[in-house]
Amino acid sequence: EAKPDTILLNVCYRRCLTPSEVFDSYLYDVQTDENGFALKNEDGTSVKTLSPTSQNVSKYFASFFTCARVLLQNGIDIYKTAVTQIRAAGCKVLLSVRMNDWHYIDDPAVNSAFTFKNDGMYTIHQDCGYLDFSQLPVQNHIYEYVQELLETYRVDGIELDWLRHPTALPQDKCKDYSILNGYMRRIRTLLDRYDPSLCLAVRVLANEQDNLDNGMDASQWIADGSAD
Repeated sequence: EAKPDTILLNVCYRRCLTPSEVFDSYLYDVQTDENGFALKNEDGTSVKTLSPTSQNVSKYFASFFTCARVLLQNGIDIYKTAVTQIRAAGCKVLLSVRMNDWHYIDDPAVNSAFTFKNDGMYTIHQDCGYLDFSQLPVQNHIYEYVQELLETYRVDGIELDWLRHPTALPQDKCKDYSILNGYMRRIRTLLDRYDPSLCLAVRVLANEQDNLDNGMDASQWIADGSAD
């Protein structure tokens, strides 16, 4: 009964809870090519294998295996239901994509197959930790997932959660603001292709200098119209 203006739904950590053809979920691993895009079979479907489960995680993450996995196996999309109900209540709804994560990075059931690929070649320290957004395959991998979300759900926008965790670039590239500035413009262009009125929100650190130290020029994102 609170009637908020906007509700944000978290769709992923390193794995997603949406039924996805392009992003590792709590049901499937999606194979990717050298550019970070999902590999396709001749019929256009993604090349997927069943993802592992784990008993060595918190009750919170265990719920993804015991609950979300069962929903995915039975073709039940809880996000379609939630989006429909939220919009029917007169609220806007944004889907929030976590850009990096540090939960159970040694556990393949929580961390993604993409992150483990080729001994962590897409992560900053090759430790299967922080994804390295200076690499085009990493950018493409998240880009393709955002595109899938826009194609699947009738939402008012997307949030890119850079806050948890804000380590997105190797230390020696954090002063090159063109990397993430360019990526933000690319995502903005993607949203505009679907609907120019779609909101692109970002979650970043509270202090501007802390953002800059991590390669995130959030003020420029706002100035050039990338972030709303």
